[in-house]
Amino acid sequence: MKTGILNKVRIPASFILLYNAILNAIFADNVYFKIFVIAAMAFSAFLLFCCIKQKENRVYIIIFSVVYSAAVLTGAAGVFGSVVFYRAGAALFLIISVSEIVRMQYREGKRVFTHISAVIFAYIPLTLALCFIVCDVKPELCGNGTVAVSYNGGYGTVSKRTYITNRGYSVIYYPETEEETELPVIAYLHGFYIFNNSDTYEETYYYLASCGYIVIAPNYESMFLNPANYTACASKQINDGIRFAENELKTKPAKRDGEYLIGLAGHSVGAVTALNICAENKLPVKFAVAFDASDGGADIIPKDDLCTVNNNINILMAIGEDDTENAFRTSAYYYNSLSDHPEEKKAFYILYSEEHGEERVTADHKWMKKNESTVDNLIKYGALKWCKAIADWSFNGEDYDNWHGENALYMGRWSDGTELKRAGQGIDQLK
Repeated sequence: MKTGILNKVRIPASFILLYNAILNAIFADNVYFKIFVIAAMAFSAFLLFCCIKQKENRVYIIIFSVVYSAAVLTGAAGVFGSVVFYRAGAALFLIISVSEIVRMQYREGKRVFTHISAVIFAYIPLTLALCFIVCDVKPELCGNGTVAVSYNGGYGTVSKRTYITNRGYSVIYYPETEEETELPVIAYLHGFYIFNNSDTYEETYYYLASCGYIVIAPNYESMFLNPANYTACASKQINDGIRFAENELKTKPAKRDGEYLIGLAGHSVGAVTALNICAENKLPVKFAVAFDASDGGADIIPKDDLCTVNNNINILMAIGEDDTENAFRTSAYYYNSLSDHPEEKKAFYILYSEEHGEERVTADHKWMKKNESTVDNLIKYGALKWCKAIADWSFNGEDYDNWHGENALYMGRWSDGTELKRAGQGIDQLK
């Protein structure tokens, strides 16, 4: 191939590799990642061929060859299941593409264009890629930690560990015990991937684990995963978490009549996914909690009809009155499909925004985590109380009143002792 043709092809090939490498870095756990990594290998091989054919500086060729070999090895390891190596390979492909772009632009004497193109095609995309990487695998998710939580329900010290599935990192929280112990499992499904990772809800995870439960927090979504596959993916990651606990922890998942004791909770898209798992009988679920269930606003997330749900499953649904994420329509759809479900096994609550002097609670789409509220009563008396109570009832036959009785509506008091507005009860509160 002539040198002139190589020069014309080498630059666009470098840019294509750059974007391909960025996709690799951002979407390390999507369904098409094998295509991305194979394409990155092919484009990198072509660029290395160009370097040799055009007799580039020998040192540059040697460095290029070493980096390329490392990228291929780590990328290949990623294809066979190691997300850590996969991301390392993506970073090496990024280095190759950027170095090639800068080298070719300077070689052509277009220094101004080099900087402009670097800003547009390299610096900004690389920064965005790094931001997504940080959001996807945060440092605290990659290590194992032990935290003595303030909520002590009999198990004061809670640890968390990460486990790896074919879709990346997920997290498991469990109470430390000196001897081998069996405890029920609660799987909590996070909201939409861009804005929520599993650790967004850590206060709830630590609290539930401290009360004597194994809490699995699967990072089951990605931007390229077909939403129709969320249910299957989440179910698989929950099963992977159970196997991890069985094999690696002293705190083992409990069984009854040969089946694991499993409960589900979720927020937003995670709530929809949790309800779909119940409807599709993917797991032997004992209860499901759905906070602000939302299908994405345009039926992006498929919704199953809950008429197929086992009558023994306890279901609690709750939304904030100021929710603007389509939770009203989605939650009403699901709850109405429970028309034949036993009344004593389902509950629907609505939370209210309120101000009291300089204090306020905001019942928006984020009420069960940190939002604009100045007091955290909705978290304590909603997300935490309801999750624990329905779990205690479903697994142990205890504390029915706190998730289905009058006390379930209690939202605590302001600092001066005045009681907050109680939660509304029933689907008719939406009208």
